[in-house]
Amino acid sequence: MKKNTKNKGITLISLIITIIVLLIIAGITINLSNNSVKNANLQTFKTNMLLIEAKTREYVENASFELGVAPNNATQEMKEKANSHLKGTVVTAQDTALVSKLTNTIGISRRRHK
Repeated sequence: MKKNTKNKGITLISLIITIIVLLIIAGITINLSNNSVKNANLQTFKTNMLLIEAKTREYVENASFELGVAPNNATQEMKEKANSHLKGTVVTAQDTALVSKLTNTIGISRRRHK
C-alpha cells in the first residue's frame, strides 16, 4: 500500500502570521530606539548646560582674582571689565514659567547664586 501525502509547503495563513509577528517586533524596536535617541539628546543638552555653567564659574573666578575684590564689592567699572570677557546673552529668571519648563524637561535643579 502506498501512502498518498501532499507537501503543500507554506500556507498563506502561516505566511500572514509570520509577517504580522515581524511587523510587531519591528514596531517595538523602532519605538524603543526613538526613546533612546530622545534620552541621549536630553543627556547631551544637560551635559552641555553643566559645562557652560562650569566655564561661567571659571570666568567669574578669574575676573574676581584679577579684580582683587569680592564680586559684591566691585564697582560698576570693574564689573564691566570683568563682563567684557564673557560673550552671549544674559539670562534672567524673570520668566519663571520658561525656567521651570526647561529645568523640569532637562532634569536639573535650580540653584540660586549669590
